[in-house]
Amino acid sequence: MLTEIELKQLMTRMNVTEQGQAIVMRIRASQPSRRVGSKMNNVACRYPSKKMGVTIQAESHKNELAAIYLWDHDAKTYEFYDQPQQIKLNYVDASGKRTGHLTTPDFFVIQDDFIGWVECKLEEWLSKRAAEGSKMFTRTPELGWASPPAQNYASQFGLGFKVRSSSENPWTYIRNLTFLSDYWNAPLPPNYEIAKSEFSALLREKNCWLLSDLISAVGSTHTENIYTAIARDDLCVDLEQQLLAEPVWTKVYANREVANAHRLRDVSVLAHSPAELNLRIVNFAANEKIDWDGNLFTITTVSQEHVYLQDQNQGVFKLQRAQVEKFVKSGDIKGVSTSCDQSQLAAEQVVMQAGPDDLAQATKRFAALEHSATSNGNSCGRSARTLRYWKHLQRRGEVIYGDSFIGLIPRTGKRGNTQRKLDQEVIDVMQNVIENELMTGHAKSKTLCYGIVINRCKDVGLTAPSEKAFRNEIARTRTNFDLTMAREGARSAYKHEPFYFVLDRSTPRHGDRPFEIGHIDHTEIDLQLVGTKFGEKLGRAWLTLMLDAYSRAVLAFVVLFDPPSYRSCMLVMRECIRRHGRVPATIVVDNGKDFECEYFEQLLARVGTTKKSRPPHKSRFGSVMERFFGISNTQFLHNLQGNNKPLQPPRQMSATHDPRSQAIWTLPTFIPQFAQFAYDLYGNMEHSALGVSPNDAIKVGMERTGLRSIRLIPITPDLELLCLPYVKGETAMIVGAKGIKIGYIYYWHPMMRDPKHEGSRVFARYDPFNISKAYAFIAGEWRPCLSEFAGVFDGRSEREIKLISSEIRGKNSGTARRRKINAEEIARYMAGVDQTEEVLRQQKHDAQLRHFSERDDISQQANPLDVPSIGYAAPWSEFTGESFEVLQ
Repeated sequence: MLTEIELKQLMTRMNVTEQGQAIVMRIRASQPSRRVGSKMNNVACRYPSKKMGVTIQAESHKNELAAIYLWDHDAKTYEFYDQPQQIKLNYVDASGKRTGHLTTPDFFVIQDDFIGWVECKLEEWLSKRAAEGSKMFTRTPELGWASPPAQNYASQFGLGFKVRSSSENPWTYIRNLTFLSDYWNAPLPPNYEIAKSEFSALLREKNCWLLSDLISAVGSTHTENIYTAIARDDLCVDLEQQLLAEPVWTKVYANREVANAHRLRDVSVLAHSPAELNLRIVNFAANEKIDWDGNLFTITTVSQEHVYLQDQNQGVFKLQRAQVEKFVKSGDIKGVSTSCDQSQLAAEQVVMQAGPDDLAQATKRFAALEHSATSNGNSCGRSARTLRYWKHLQRRGEVIYGDSFIGLIPRTGKRGNTQRKLDQEVIDVMQNVIENELMTGHAKSKTLCYGIVINRCKDVGLTAPSEKAFRNEIARTRTNFDLTMAREGARSAYKHEPFYFVLDRSTPRHGDRPFEIGHIDHTEIDLQLVGTKFGEKLGRAWLTLMLDAYSRAVLAFVVLFDPPSYRSCMLVMRECIRRHGRVPATIVVDNGKDFECEYFEQLLARVGTTKKSRPPHKSRFGSVMERFFGISNTQFLHNLQGNNKPLQPPRQMSATHDPRSQAIWTLPTFIPQFAQFAYDLYGNMEHSALGVSPNDAIKVGMERTGLRSIRLIPITPDLELLCLPYVKGETAMIVGAKGIKIGYIYYWHPMMRDPKHEGSRVFARYDPFNISKAYAFIAGEWRPCLSEFAGVFDGRSEREIKLISSEIRGKNSGTARRRKINAEEIARYMAGVDQTEEVLRQQKHDAQLRHFSERDDISQQANPLDVPSIGYAAPWSEFTGESFEVLQ
């Protein structure tokens, strides 16, 4: 990055106005104006830039992330900022109306020859907008793209605005950049100078080696030194044309001069290749024809700097020669071979349309004619008329196609009347019903839509087609994907979406090497667990897994009773560091809230890992994870007692086979067995997509691409602390002499005795795998705190502590659930007690009434003159136990 003085000098040289300089300073001091996210058709990324020292956002991993890679390794790019503040664009739209809108550019870039905004777009999207007559994006004479409204806005401040197309991405170079990213500006390996002298000796014997041969010659122990030498330019490789990930084709040269000499020799050999190879070489000369993406152009004039092209509509275009040569190198522009005349094109068409039976029949005809010519008779079993007809086809093929054999190929597929039998008006009616009735969210049935076709044909006096013809018309013009998309939406149509083949040289979806791309995901294991001590039911636990995409090997996993959260992600990262001493360079996750947490992204930035968020509702982006989850179920979990398979069809399950009552597995016994399955059994089984086991794939891949010791991550106290999750709500209250409470467990530190900390809330982190300790942020520092379980773990191994802690947390995680159940039971019981008390009160009241009633009767009998007598109410204590029992 530039200092403030260097930036001022650069802006002065670039004639940036004072207002423009204020905009630059504001962008440098501001945070991104928005947080990008993944939608149905993009993969959002978070890239830890070494140049910028912060995490840079990218909204597309095939376009914007590629630009970030290039800028991060470009010496002439000083600074780049993602999602700068909005700018106002004013323009005239396609209808001629003056309008304007606010937009957020993708980046703001400061380079040696450019300061301004950059918008990244796909080439296909830009071409579509241009075809629609958009005024926002237009073609430039150099075959690039520009945004005139944005350029007008930027120019008033002395700044620029670029539109960067995806066609500008040199994918071979970008893949090599990411491949060598661990070696750029890295410390030299200890034995580098010795290895360098060995390389020099080998290259003096032969100045050009295949990379695979060079690795074999010096031994796999020096693979890391070879890539270090390539990154430092001590060994020369054409990084723009050859892939380091394909060592059997990549050439290594002693220096740039040798590389240029070999390149000129290769070009010379290519230029003098025989015409029979039908090479489509571009010759920059007048009247030469070129093929540009299937469109034919004629070169009219050529100069040192420009090339003039004429299209088939007689339109003439002036283009930069350097830009045309760039498209020639990329293969977008090809020459039209002079040997490929119309007869050859027609012959190719016949061969392409001929099936296996047609070619076999042509071979039999050719053999029969050869036999007839050599035997001077008709011993081949064919009539003379048939042979004469076949000879006629041979001569006809020679004249039309320039090949007699092609004339013998039968054209039976062209026989018959291929014209449609239905009237065009009937076809139009069917198409209208398909579009407006069938292809709607109402999802009307095909039978009902066919009835609508019949009625409409009757209304206009047309003969209605058959239902079979109507269904054939649907199948002819609409795919299952189109139908499901229109009737049920994108999520339902995803399973019918056409498979996308990557035809460019961009990074493969599984990477070029081990630990390049990793996946993290969660699943609830299909197994009921119980407690170790009392056998109480704990239910199902959650599995968080990290998988290496290149080798399909399981890198790490954690099993917790807590539902998925950023805590699970941070713990599986720590487990991967403990097992391998490194983490993948890129982590692919879904769009869950647990992966969008700030603390998880801080940890990724600390270890230099890029995060990619796959599009929602598109499971193919995480297919390697889903496959492993399926394998672990079918080959391991569903073979254990207490597995959840009987619960999948709950109406068919008998109570005697309920896995919740048959559970016997505890967490301390399950985790070692699952680890053995994931790391040993699955890791050593041959994978159908690889042809070798995941463990062998990761071993061979590390030997071929280097151990990359620079990526090793030591477990330091600060990293250990970063891997620990915060408590729920991030803070905990210091309660008197007890300390802070985390998950029903108290943690204590001597500083908590200080009265000034009493009742205050402090940031707190905990270790789910070791509940004997936690950390509290007190007096500006993280303080280690001990729990009431510290004595339980005294003398225990790390593995024992991990298992015991997981089970205790599993029991505590059910406390809230049990408290709710207990509260319901107590309330229900107390409701019965209240009812009993109410009955007793009513009985007491009734007993008193009866007592008074009896007294009144006696007094009435003793006083026949109806003189009022004075009676008294006997106290409750006068009732005997016998009378009380009767009352009950």
